[in-house]
Order: sequence, then structure tokens, then C-alpha cells
Amino acid sequence: MKLRTIIVATMLAASPLSQANDFDPENLYATWCLTGMAQTLDGTRAPDKATYTFTRDHRLQYDAGFFKQEGKFSIEGNKIKTSGLGNYHVVSIKGFDMVLNYGGFMFFTKGACN
Repeated sequence: MKLRTIIVATMLAASPLSQANDFDPENLYATWCLTGMAQTLDGTRAPDKATYTFTRDHRLQYDAGFFKQEGKFSIEGNKIKTSGLGNYHVVSIKGFDMVLNYGGFMFFTKGACN
């Protein structure tokens, strides 16, 4: 039984969702373009296009062109919790790329969508 617990714990530790360490919020505060979504990190990405802006005063602005929404957000560990826009798990934020998980993986590039 102990070996089974160790194996399961090792598998969980190696999963992409558990690998995301606490991130530096300074890297989040920016405008991001959602460019695609996938069920897995290395899966086929369905194209998407929506602009998310995370501000230092913890406001989130969402703009999909035909639909816009704004709300507040808070950061709790590796999670971004919002009022009305869902809760996201931060998988990674590196340079100009960000990956969030919200029922699937969301791939962003820093900057507004064109």
C-alpha cells in the first residue's frame, strides 16, 4: 500500500498542474491575447481570440470584440479567482507566454489581440 501511495504521489508531482509554483503577480499584470485552447498541454489547439487585461488594482477586463466584461480578481497561491469570469489555475507565465487552466488549457501571448 505504501508503494502505491508513493507512486501516485510521484505521478501527481510530475503533472503539469502541480508543477506550477507560486508565480510573481508582476508577471501577470499586463494585457494578454488568448490565442488558443486545448484539452491537454500538448494537444491540438483550437484557435481563439480574446483580450484579457489584469491590472495592479486587481481588475480583469475581458474583450472578445463582440462581448466585453469586467470584474475583480484575487490571487490565491497558483489560482486567479474572479468575480463572474471564472477561476483559473496558473500553469506558467514565462516572458511573453502564459498558460492557464480553466476546464482546458488556455494559451496566451502578451499584448492585445489584433
